[in-house]
Amino acid sequence: MPFDLWALDNFICFNIGRNNSDKDEVTRIFYSCLEEINSNMGAPQENRDRARKLLDNKEADCKNAEKIWSHFNERKLH
Repeated sequence: MPFDLWALDNFICFNIGRNNSDKDEVTRIFYSCLEEINSNMGAPQENRDRARKLLDNKEADCKNAEKIWSHFNERKLH
């Protein structure tokens, strides 16, 4: 996926419905990958910058992502 499309909400949407995805696990995987990219000095600088920006916005992004999970769970119940 192109780095300019990296976002927690995109990652969640991609993973919803796969093997009974767990919100905490999906979020952990996403941010773990960003940490790896950010610390990889061999990664292109623009990728590292994007990863750092997403890591810096983690709290706000997680709040927005919670809305996605809630909506998904509501639809699953109906």
